[in-house]
Amino acid sequence: MNFLHCKYSIIIFFIITFTYSKDIHIDEVYVDAKENGILLEIKLDSTIKKDDISAWQSRSGWFYITLFNVKGDTINILKDSLPKDIIQFQAIQGDESFQIGLRLKKDIEHYDFSFVNKNLLIGSLYYSSQYLSKVESIKNINKDEISDGMPRGIKKWLLLTGSGLVLTGSIRQNQKEEIHIQSKIGLAIITSTLIIDIIWRLL
Repeated sequence: MNFLHCKYSIIIFFIITFTYSKDIHIDEVYVDAKENGILLEIKLDSTIKKDDISAWQSRSGWFYITLFNVKGDTINILKDSLPKDIIQFQAIQGDESFQIGLRLKKDIEHYDFSFVNKNLLIGSLYYSSQYLSKVESIKNINKDEISDGMPRGIKKWLLLTGSGLVLTGSIRQNQKEEIHIQSKIGLAIITSTLIIDIIWRLL
């Protein structure tokens, strides 16, 4: 009886040891650049604990993500080409962890990691609020420029050209003749410019 009890205890011990010491394998990493930050998709063969995930922004422009008790292929892990906002991608296998490094043009201020399912870890990396406020200001400026209609320089040039042709045609026009061809072209340019300007404001 004691022998059987001891035998079962040893078996259970090895099962528990194997289960908890088994490294998680990282299969693929996808990186996508968004207006407000970076989106990471990390595919694993099993779920990793949130306590085993850490990340930080370095002063050198690199953002690092460390996954403890994870192993993977450091060469072929990245499946797509890098977006233009990411300068460089780096994968490092350590003794007890797997590290992903992203060299970015803009610093990350905060981040969040969540599981879509047990095998897909999503990393949401957000740019600083200061950078996002600048982007919003630029968007508002561009919006105002667009809502003003046709660019002023082009509009002014077309209206002056049309007016000049109308004036030239009026001078050359004989009293017995119909409206001179230059006047017709000038009127057409002015009319078209005003119509395009109205349509531009509505877009």
